[in-house]
Amino acid sequence: MPELRVTLFPIVEPFVQGVTGDQWLLLRSGKPDDATLIVVADLVVEVVTSLTKAILAACTGMKTSVSEESIRSSLGDALSQSIAQALDLASQVEDDSVELCAAVISKEVAESVNSALSTPMHTAERVIRPRRLNVMVGHICTMLKAFARKMRIRRSQRRTRQRELSPAPLEKPLVDNEEPRAESPVSVVSLLIGVQEQSSSGDSVIDIRKQKSVEELIDQELRKITDPVLEDLPDQVYALLQEECSLEIANTAMGITALLTQQEENQERTHDGKSTSQHKQETKCKRGVKLRVKNCLAKRFAKAWIHRMVVKLKKKFHPEPKAETTKSMMSLMSGVSALLMTEGGKRKKLVSLKGSRTSPVSSI
Repeated sequence: MPELRVTLFPIVEPFVQGVTGDQWLLLRSGKPDDATLIVVADLVVEVVTSLTKAILAACTGMKTSVSEESIRSSLGDALSQSIAQALDLASQVEDDSVELCAAVISKEVAESVNSALSTPMHTAERVIRPRRLNVMVGHICTMLKAFARKMRIRRSQRRTRQRELSPAPLEKPLVDNEEPRAESPVSVVSLLIGVQEQSSSGDSVIDIRKQKSVEELIDQELRKITDPVLEDLPDQVYALLQEECSLEIANTAMGITALLTQQEENQERTHDGKSTSQHKQETKCKRGVKLRVKNCLAKRFAKAWIHRMVVKLKKKFHPEPKAETTKSMMSLMSGVSALLMTEGGKRKKLVSLKGSRTSPVSSI
């Protein structure tokens, strides 16, 4: 393979600039949240794609395959060096993850290049296997953890999009030296059960207030996960997407409120403490709440990711700014919603109650 000078800074710099202070704190703690894993996975895909295209361009006319060793030699410590440069650090990090990451990236690039060379048009259309993508994401997160230890990190607030919800009454403020926790849809279940306990009353109006509290809580928690993915969306598109998702959240909140209300009624009928029957009913209620929250998150995240891909493709193939009409945006929204429908017009069940938790990275 011809000698190749690898430059990854143009790819790494936007990634580093997009990572918030809270995300750096999560990386430093070794517990990145789903939104952070998604942007790291995006970086991995861009690095692999960029290297594959650069090597294919350098190998024009070649019919022999390229080796992992030659790609590893060309890659060197370009990724670690680019991250250090983007962070304005004087030196790189010395960590096993640097070498491990470079090795697995070289392996993936070699397979992508050789796969492309075996086709008449030399096109790189190979999709990274989820398991290997997870491995590369894990190594880069470990590398970023080492970088984060050398940084002075400040908490940063993302720009507010559309209406700002009032803080949930059960949410505790973060202490200055407290590490932010990675958000998970399962953690919302305990918060919703808390809403049930706070709202217990014989007043029928409480159900309406409870449903509103559940709706706002779900919206607030899901925004923490999906908003980082939607940073590049124009405000108008973001607003339309949130408006569309609000109906899904309202329906989810209605179902959860019904479960919580039924659970309250069952508790009132039981006066002999924690009986076996009552315990089963509570477990059933929590499982029902969990399933509804996870399905709502899956649908919202799927829509967010698809719209994010559309924005990136437009920037790539139509870099010149062009005003979009409301009609065209609504058409796109309808098209995305149609993707999440079955042939019979029903919504696809994206999450199985008995299914194992799937990493958002592996679903890319």
